[in-house]
Amino acid sequence: MSVSLCAVNENETSSFDPKYPKVVHLPDEDPRNVNWNNGNATAMFKLLGLEWDGDFGKCSIPEARRAVMRARATFASRAQQCVCDDKIIYGKPRSQPGGVVTLRPVLGYEMGLDTDGLAKRLFAFSQFVEAVAELGATHITWA
Repeated sequence: MSVSLCAVNENETSSFDPKYPKVVHLPDEDPRNVNWNNGNATAMFKLLGLEWDGDFGKCSIPEARRAVMRARATFASRAQQCVCDDKIIYGKPRSQPGGVVTLRPVLGYEMGLDTDGLAKRLFAFSQFVEAVAELGATHITWA
């Protein structure tokens, strides 16, 4: 699962359906697009102080800019609360061909997130915010 950040201009309506705001797009290949796995998103929204219930969220461009400034100003003291170690998920023992038993088969591996990773993601988020603001976005959404 992952969380993609998008942008909208709530002062204009969508050309496809006037019930919805206009979506502000960066080109797909633009490196300023942001997509985080759920673990990284949880850590980043905690660092940014933005609400995320694991599903959807939204904030205005000024709120996003304040969140970036707040996160940068308090990074040294708050980053350690958001880091996590790598995690290996093991399954039940199982028999393999030839009679060999694997006692701790690896089912999954979750990459951790250190302070350098947080800093890189914070920079990427700030670049995304400024890029979509230049294109006329009034709000950022995530899902």
